[in-house]
Amino acid sequence: MRYQAGQPLSVGFICRDKARELRKVIPQLAAGTVRPDRVVLCDDRSDDGSPEVFEKACRDHGLEYRVVSLPADGPRFRINSLRNAAIQASLDGLVIVLDADLMPARTCLEAHRRMHLEHPGDKLVTTGPRLEFAFPSGEGPINFLWGFESVGQVSAPSGLKLPNWQVTPGSMMGMTRRGVEAVGWFDSGYDGHYGYDDVDFMIRADIQGFEFKGDWEAHVIHIPHPRSRFHADSTHNADRFFKKWGMHVAYPEMIRNMGRKPWNEAYKDLLAGRNPNTFISELPLDAVSGKLMLRVLARKAGRKLKSYLGT
Repeated sequence: MRYQAGQPLSVGFICRDKARELRKVIPQLAAGTVRPDRVVLCDDRSDDGSPEVFEKACRDHGLEYRVVSLPADGPRFRINSLRNAAIQASLDGLVIVLDADLMPARTCLEAHRRMHLEHPGDKLVTTGPRLEFAFPSGEGPINFLWGFESVGQVSAPSGLKLPNWQVTPGSMMGMTRRGVEAVGWFDSGYDGHYGYDDVDFMIRADIQGFEFKGDWEAHVIHIPHPRSRFHADSTHNADRFFKKWGMHVAYPEMIRNMGRKPWNEAYKDLLAGRNPNTFISELPLDAVSGKLMLRVLARKAGRKLKSYLGT
């Protein structure tokens, strides 16, 4: 399960209608200090030619690739089925899972590989900070204004694991394929919406003894986009999470609000005096899930889970 020197490194992108973004993301990936041994695109019924754009970009830049298309049925936003299929199509080694609108730093893959090679154990999940472009074109100023990056991901890689209330997002994670198998894959019962899904996976990983590390050089830059018309109701995921874990997930109010707009339009939330440490529970989530600065609020949790949460 431990990543060994010389083993392959794959990148798995999950995608729906990301042709515009892929035209920027794949050349950036190819220009990295470490090139992947395989790039996988797992696509969910894109209408904009995303698989064709991906294939051409990989050929143009000499990248070995695979395209996996989910069947044309089932719910929209099959985030966990996409992640699972992308990992399954990857080589047996280290897999970096990214949303297709995340542009990796040139050092991103090298940093993930280094963290895994330097880690003394065989159970590790790696990540890096997420930055944000100001404009959907993937251009213009870049900022941190998502609120969660500075909490642990951007600290020096001192060997300390991230605090147990920080959750590595499934949209930007590095694990060995066998590590994902050991945790039990992403629960496809959450398919149909963002929210709670990668939190569920990381809770299971933590209970099994996985550690979480972040490194600045593994950062990615998100290309902003309008909210999907299929991204509407997280009630199903919230109910499933509560039935499994007996608790709800809550976000700082600032992150909930800022997740809906580009960072250069979000300063009014700061100027309005919103408290980033105010956590809201009992509300269905319609912000993007899995950000590092989220706190899991225990309710009716078992003793083991309370210990995990540090309560």
